[in-house]
Amino acid sequence: MRVASASRLSLRGQSVFSLTNVSVASSGGGFVLGRNLALSDSVLRFVGIRGSVASSLVRCDGGTIGTGGWLDLHGVWAVGEASVASLSGVTLSGGAVSIARCVSGGATLVSGLEITSGAVSVQCNRAGGRALQSSGDYRLAGLPFVSVVPCDGCAPALACFGALTASFSDCACSCSAGGVGAACLPFDVPLAKGGGSAQGCVRGVTLTESMAVGGGQATACFDSVVFSGPITVTVELGSMDLFAGLLNVTLRHCVLAGGAQLRIVGLGEGMARLMPRAVVNMTNVTSTEGTIVLRGAMPLNSSVLLANSSLRATV
Repeated sequence: MRVASASRLSLRGQSVFSLTNVSVASSGGGFVLGRNLALSDSVLRFVGIRGSVASSLVRCDGGTIGTGGWLDLHGVWAVGEASVASLSGVTLSGGAVSIARCVSGGATLVSGLEITSGAVSVQCNRAGGRALQSSGDYRLAGLPFVSVVPCDGCAPALACFGALTASFSDCACSCSAGGVGAACLPFDVPLAKGGGSAQGCVRGVTLTESMAVGGGQATACFDSVVFSGPITVTVELGSMDLFAGLLNVTLRHCVLAGGAQLRIVGLGEGMARLMPRAVVNMTNVTSTEGTIVLRGAMPLNSSVLLANSSLRATV
């Protein structure tokens, strides 16, 4: 996506421009918004974007985020040495910028934003393989003035369109007249925001249908479970919680039978650098005509243990 430098991207009067769940691969730039951004009383939102580009996934070389304007970057992952956004020449003047659960492979998260008034709110971001936790961390990552919300916290600046929000309580936006949806936007727009804490273990059951587990979670756990085939149970590390300190995949006292397959799917080399390390422990597992498949790259410093187990198959 590219806005010509001589053109203007103008969002006014309670407009919404939202890009959700998009993957980008380019030897150049990703989303280039030109030099004349005008955002006021409206929302410009990038959610669930993953990309491999040369410099910045989102780039804007000039413009203003004015009163009531909201630039929302949520779950934007820039692979390699790219930054999430370059906002050189963009002035925050009465508006709001929120940056949550974003990742840059390089040391810079977002750069270039000039602030005269308004607020930049940040939560649970990573840059250069480090979790950004303090205002000092964000200063080194290109954002000198931020309000830091803890990973397990919530704030209206991260969740609500202020112009149409009446109140905020229990981590939920209450809309005023004209606001709809979880974020109180002028009209309802599908949103794929999520995140995750660890989930409980699956215990003492027999699985007879294929399934995928671990999405948005830090843990995928099976205890005393029978995988009764022919089924495929998939744990995708790339769908787990990027912002956990550790990804944990555990099998204890499990049985794979009748052609059941457990697939632990890693990542591409670029994405593996962004993920926290994974610990895969499989103990006291019995496989009779079952299969355990590990595919793709594991995050750095990960470990895989298979111990005290019996694997049998007919050749």
